[in-house]
Amino acid sequence: MAKKKSSKSPIKAAANVEVVARATYQRKRTTTEVIPPDVTRAKTVAWLDLISPLTEWAGLKGDELRLRRSQLRLQREDVLAEIVERARRRLENSETDRKPIQNKFLVPFLEKASLEDKNSSLIDMWAGLLASAAEGGSSNHIHFVSIMSQLSPQQGELFAMLVHTVSERVLGLAMDRIKELEWHSVRETMTSALMEIPAMSFSDFEPAASRVADLMNCVGVEVVYGDISIGPRDNYVEINFVNDDIYSDGIEIDFSILEAVGLIRRVDARIDGAQGYSLTLVYYHLTAMGYYFASACGLVRDLGDVLHLEFYNDKMVVALDKNRKIAMGLDQFPKLLKASALDRENYRITRISVEWEKLGQKIMIEEMLQQS
Repeated sequence: MAKKKSSKSPIKAAANVEVVARATYQRKRTTTEVIPPDVTRAKTVAWLDLISPLTEWAGLKGDELRLRRSQLRLQREDVLAEIVERARRRLENSETDRKPIQNKFLVPFLEKASLEDKNSSLIDMWAGLLASAAEGGSSNHIHFVSIMSQLSPQQGELFAMLVHTVSERVLGLAMDRIKELEWHSVRETMTSALMEIPAMSFSDFEPAASRVADLMNCVGVEVVYGDISIGPRDNYVEINFVNDDIYSDGIEIDFSILEAVGLIRRVDARIDGAQGYSLTLVYYHLTAMGYYFASACGLVRDLGDVLHLEFYNDKMVVALDKNRKIAMGLDQFPKLLKASALDRENYRITRISVEWEKLGQKIMIEEMLQQS
């Protein structure tokens, strides 16, 4: 039987072939433009060259370094380049001796950090973690990599807000206070405080409520809710707290995740029988893990010490350790500006502040050192 002639026109067939060929060419061309090999290679060299002196890879060069990189499961090397550069800048200002970063920390660090978006607010925390590891980080750093990888940028920002300070010393002192607010201690803490304030009437809430608010006003603590009652349980008032402005129902899941990874803890306390008072408290507080994590990620740091002050007309010069000095205008502190030379010199330096008792003036050391 004779075969039927094809109904397709040779011209159309040729046109189809041309279209396919052009489409194939365009796809290949597009792929080549999206991933320029020279640019990618340059970025790889940049961050590898920066990080190798900080690690057990020190001394490796060229192909040896590239081999190490090829064994890693990296996503965004531009992100790693930014993290390593920020860590390098931090280390330039540090006088701490550096130690080679162990591969047990470095490999998961690089792989997980490379998953971040370049504009993520967590980039700075990753850089802080890398810098502190280069300064002799502990075995905790390996676990901190896992914690960091589980946080969203919003959760990282919430945690920094809860920490509320950049001074390692201030946060350390706050942790001593937080011990009295942990779930197993808060009942005794509040009962002892309220025993000193007997209720004079069923409407005499203010003294006790103020005392509770003062006890809860601590760095590293965020209050969700609190009320106090006298006599019948329905005779109560809600307590106003200074540190209740971070939490909201819309971000409850973020607080729950921070608790799940061990950085904070929620306390729900009902305390009855203290001088006729009943107290309800719901709050989150930083944990010991959260303290060390904040330090390792660079959220808090050692700001140094104030040695003495010098006054020159309308200026105050703060002498710090490591031969640092800060000049501050007294127009920031009207009481000191108007005070006599003798009253200005009558100050006391504590672990966290400089105080002029006669003038009723206090300046936090953290506030001074942040201007250095």
